[in-house]
Amino acid sequence: MLVAAGFRPDSASGRLVAATRGGRLLALWTDATRAEAKRILGQIPPLEDQDLALLFPEAGQVAAPLAVGPVSGADGVIDQTLAALALSAGAPLVTADRLLAAAATAAGATVLSPTEAERRLAS
Repeated sequence: MLVAAGFRPDSASGRLVAATRGGRLLALWTDATRAEAKRILGQIPPLEDQDLALLFPEAGQVAAPLAVGPVSGADGVIDQTLAALALSAGAPLVTADRLLAAAATAAGATVLSPTEAERRLAS
């Protein structure tokens, strides 16, 4: 979603990221998920200098171990962690990644596309 927002700030992803930066939404994160976001954006020259501080406020940090087992079908540790964050918090996982969405849904998480999340935010 961060990559989509970086290239298309007028998209649903872009508006959700702007709402997060503006404090209307709170993104949940771990050190690993924040590091992965920085790593991915750091590999894309037009996006590598983005300031992520407002996207990862201290209030959204989840430091305790997540008490959720492996999420079948999730691709890698970061996807496992993202699904576990949603499950542990009872919060929706907002993603356009179909494999992650399918795995998280199968594990019992609520998954929303960026467009669906934006609609909910507006209502």
